[in-house]
Amino acid sequence: MGTNFYAYIPLKKRELKEKLSAAIDKDEIEEAENIIVDAKEKHCVHLGKRSGGWKFLFNANEEKYYECSRKGINNFIKKNEAVIKDEYGSTYSLEEFWDEVKAFDKGIDAVEYYKEYPNERYFHCNYHGALDKYHPNQYDEFYNDGLRFTTCSEFC
Repeated sequence: MGTNFYAYIPLKKRELKEKLSAAIDKDEIEEAENIIVDAKEKHCVHLGKRSGGWKFLFNANEEKYYECSRKGINNFIKKNEAVIKDEYGSTYSLEEFWDEVKAFDKGIDAVEYYKEYPNERYFHCNYHGALDKYHPNQYDEFYNDGLRFTTCSEFC
């Protein structure tokens, strides 16, 4: 069983209300919907997942939110005053979050797993090459700054 971690960015309510109000005043319902969808997407960013026996797996998010490094993630969290929560609602300070990541350092990664279990089915994701500079392996994961990232944006 795994646990997903998310960065919740406080909504800029005043700005959001102004944009929504302007769209509604112009009867631009689709635009209002797009504003809400965009706000929801930017409000909750999937950071990654820990799973028993595995190394922590970060969601690279195609670098839309942060550079794939400890510094990039730290800067993103601090700049946005994000609150880190797991999928069960527990809140973590930045230090506690990194402690959770470190606790899974001894786990395995996809290369080790599929070497041991070559007949297991492998899920391949499609991404748009934004992370090619990191040279992802055949299992769509890569390491940068000592952290394990996936090229798959949609995983849980």
